[in-house]
Amino acid sequence: FDTLRQLSTNPSDSIFRKQVLNSATDMSKKFNDISNDIQSVRESLNLEIKSQINQANSYIKQIAELNQNVKNAVEEEQGNLIDQRDLALKKLSEIVGVSFFYDGQSNLNVMTANGEPLVQGITPSYLVADPFLDPFNPVPDFQQDVISPGNYGVSVKDTDGNLTSLTQYMLNTENSGGKLSGLLKARDNQLKDYYKQIDQLANSIIQNVNTEHRNGTNLANPSVTAIDFFTPYAVPAIPATLPWTDFGAAKQMKVNITDPNQIAASNSVAGVVPDPGNNKNLLKLIDLQEQKGYINTFNNL
Repeated sequence: FDTLRQLSTNPSDSIFRKQVLNSATDMSKKFNDISNDIQSVRESLNLEIKSQINQANSYIKQIAELNQNVKNAVEEEQGNLIDQRDLALKKLSEIVGVSFFYDGQSNLNVMTANGEPLVQGITPSYLVADPFLDPFNPVPDFQQDVISPGNYGVSVKDTDGNLTSLTQYMLNTENSGGKLSGLLKARDNQLKDYYKQIDQLANSIIQNVNTEHRNGTNLANPSVTAIDFFTPYAVPAIPATLPWTDFGAAKQMKVNITDPNQIAASNSVAGVVPDPGNNKNLLKLIDLQEQKGYINTFNNL
């Protein structure tokens, strides 16, 4: 918008016009880069979720084995084994919220914070990284997900092979505890909300700038109006059901015009010979910054 203000002082200036196009291209690329960065963060979070599940399972296994070892050990050896078991429980609780109790057979029994068994005596039930409905893609088609496959939730797999999901509990419970809960919330709440805001902002700029620009007159061909400044947002074919209305707008954002003289700086009034050298339409474009709340937006991206 600063370059638009500069151009408004001399709407026919070729250097100012090139600066407007360069600035708009840089802004579009910034939106593209943010969209790509969000996907990279999302993929990193998915990998970390799998890694934390594997680490948690190693502690679950260790606790179950130590329960057996404590039973079999002579009295002078039990203290050291119990210390090892307590340490494994502490490490496990840092990854996933748990509760626990000791039974009359010296077993440490461990459950998730919402009561799903993880260790019952010497029997472990392991965590599983299972495909979870993708907040970025409401259609759970992991082969055709254009963003990336592999959105994982967290489940407990019992000894019969039955899965019980913990994902919604971890997402919706404020103090569900552990790193896994934090990772899921970062991916499916905070990151999703940020992605949605970026898409909404990008499409708002695309639509509003295009609306005003199409009403203006350019230097290249003053008789031709209705030229879009940005390439209009196109609804993606995949996913079939969009997670939000403007999904993918930031990734798509691109300047449509290539000739600086196509910038519609002047106004176009029906029945009046247009003056392609005035700045009336530029002023309308500049006003969008305040009217739509774009002030300081780009510096904060």
